[in-house]
Amino acid sequence: MANLLLVTIAFAVLLGSSFSEARPSYQPYRSSRRGAGGNPDSRQLSELKDMVSMLKGDVEELKDMNTMLKEDVQDLKEATDCPVVTFTALIASATIVVSADETIVFPLATSLNTAYDTTTGIFTTPVDGIYIISISIRPFDIDPTSEFAAVQLIKRFPDGSPAVIGRVISSTDDFDMSSLVINPYLEAGCEIFARSEVDASFSSGSIFSGVLIKQITIVDNTLPV
Repeated sequence: MANLLLVTIAFAVLLGSSFSEARPSYQPYRSSRRGAGGNPDSRQLSELKDMVSMLKGDVEELKDMNTMLKEDVQDLKEATDCPVVTFTALIASATIVVSADETIVFPLATSLNTAYDTTTGIFTTPVDGIYIISISIRPFDIDPTSEFAAVQLIKRFPDGSPAVIGRVISSTDDFDMSSLVINPYLEAGCEIFARSEVDASFSSGSIFSGVLIKQITIVDNTLPV
């Protein structure tokens, strides 16, 4: 009986020893990306610094884009702030009789910014800019000593000095009609009007018109950038 007890104890000891050897030892997990104490290693810090640097660069690019967009918005605002200046004046059914060197008054007109005066036949430019000026004449009768009706387009500067900026010629044969279109730069306060060179009369279909297409100021014959 004693021998059987000793054999049982010995077997239990051997079985426990074998189980202990087969069981793997516990090793706490440590990331290869961390150093002692669980702090980021130098490689990770370098990557974080690079990422921060890239983000700073992106922020600067966004700031530059924002500045450019603000400038574009300002340019668009200035472009849309251009005043509306336009007029169309014509001779309807009646015939207008004028003498040589007399201003032709086109009595029937539509005008914005009160640019055209139906009593004087003069268009006064309210702002500096590029304009389209057009005139069409249809002579009904002319001085017998002249073969053609000739009309000058006159620009009178703010100081009062005049200049011929265009000329249109037409005859009375078969209700002949002639036209002229120009796009001059005009300073604010200039007066534009049509002046007949000869005694003549003009009938319906004769038209004088103008429109501001770009408000702009030229200094020393140089266009702004």
